[in-house]
Amino acid sequence: MLRAAKALARLALGNNYIPKEFTGERGRQWLEAEAPGLPPGIDAIGRLTSNGVLRANNLGATSFYRFSLDPVAEFLAAEAYFDQCENDEGRVKALFASSQDAQGFNNALLLIMQARPPGGSSAHRA
Repeated sequence: MLRAAKALARLALGNNYIPKEFTGERGRQWLEAEAPGLPPGIDAIGRLTSNGVLRANNLGATSFYRFSLDPVAEFLAAEAYFDQCENDEGRVKALFASSQDAQGFNNALLLIMQARPPGGSSAHRA
């Protein structure tokens, strides 16, 4: 579920690193592409909603989802984006610079950078 939550957080934050809603259909498509290998038959969005991580808003036949707490979405997305940088200091610095206008995400990324210094030893990685 953590891998699914991180992937959905990236979807929710998008290119401007600000948490937003996403449709259930888009979330499921995103998980298929961005978190392959999730156990078959598991509805990750449903489980995350049941556990209070996501909240649903149904408008007609369309379900919209949002993280219950923006800081949770920001931290999960920051962790996911940091992981995509593959410990490359230049990529992490570019990500940090590109997120200056999204203070919540930027603060979460800064905390991750302090805990797991880019370019450092992989022994500190969780």
